[in-house]
Amino acid sequence: MKFRKVMIDIAFRLLLPPPVLTGSGSMGFSQLQNTKHPRETTSVYMVARLGQRKRAVKQNNTIKYEKPLLLVGGGDVNWPVLLSLIDKGHPLVAADGGANALADYGVTPDMIIGDLDSIDLKTRQDNHAHLLEISEQQTTDFEKTLYATDAPLYLAFGFLGRRYDHCLAALHSLVKYREQKQIILVDLVDMIWTPPSTEKFEIDLPLGTRFSIYPLEPVTFETSQGLEYPLDGLSLKQGVAIGTSNRVTGETVRIRQTDSENGAWAVIIPNDFIGLFTA
Repeated sequence: MKFRKVMIDIAFRLLLPPPVLTGSGSMGFSQLQNTKHPRETTSVYMVARLGQRKRAVKQNNTIKYEKPLLLVGGGDVNWPVLLSLIDKGHPLVAADGGANALADYGVTPDMIIGDLDSIDLKTRQDNHAHLLEISEQQTTDFEKTLYATDAPLYLAFGFLGRRYDHCLAALHSLVKYREQKQIILVDLVDMIWTPPSTEKFEIDLPLGTRFSIYPLEPVTFETSQGLEYPLDGLSLKQGVAIGTSNRVTGETVRIRQTDSENGAWAVIIPNDFIGLFTA
């Protein structure tokens, strides 16, 4: 009986797909930086499933993408924009329950990342993507997708709308990874991102474009060009002063913040201009 059990186990392992990541876009592996959370070190597992059985192989790697990476959560998704980017061959990762929304549209992501507590059973069974299970509970599923991957740009859909606490958590991640990753949140109307503190901000937009700045941390601006309401010498802080509903008046918007007070600030413009980042 023991011999029979061993042979069955070997046969099962042979049936399982090898723990090699595949999908659209070019992928590779690089050493995962030591990502430590307040109470524990992250444990990342690659989960290969066959029916209801699974095996977990501990990985200490981050998934590397060469093209801008599409992330999908369980909030409001701008499907026309997302599907157009999928058609262009951008790699696609679902944050836990975001896989359910993709399944409703018949879309299979390259990876599903998170603690995997929100995926429908049918989606688990039918979805052919690899599952990356991260069990720690110190971060959101959105943040798990960020620290488990490396990409030149993240276009994140479904992390705004529906639940406001999730929206706030997404803004928290923008601040946290401001200097490490370029992340753009896209909702049904707008897109929002946080420029790095060391960067002189520049963007070309049509005249009259709505252009908002929101301080996520206290920030003071040294100079600005191309805006109806200049930011020169202006200090912004939540509860004191903000910079929403400005307008573009010049061919190029240029903004420089001071070195002394360079907290995180968000740029909000219509999502019609997402092509500026994906061309």
